[in-house]
Amino acid sequence: CIMFECVTGRPPFAKETAAETLLAHLNEKIPKQSDVSKNYRLPNGMVNCILKCLAKEPNERFASISDLRVELEAALNDWDTESAIEKVS
Repeated sequence: CIMFECVTGRPPFAKETAAETLLAHLNEKIPKQSDVSKNYRLPNGMVNCILKCLAKEPNERFASISDLRVELEAALNDWDTESAIEKVS
């Protein structure tokens, strides 16, 4: 959730009440960064890391922080630092 908020400026499931937020976490589809932040697009590797962290089913998430680190490092290594965030016009 923190990575999602860092790249979009808002939590993935922001509702008016705590109960609505909890229900959204349980029942709503995970929002895509590109649907929330229309001004830029993250590289696919970063998007995939965030979505995997937010997966509803525990077995679909990273098994450990080490696994997340490996995938994040791979995503960052593949990231073109010259155009770190592709701006959408």
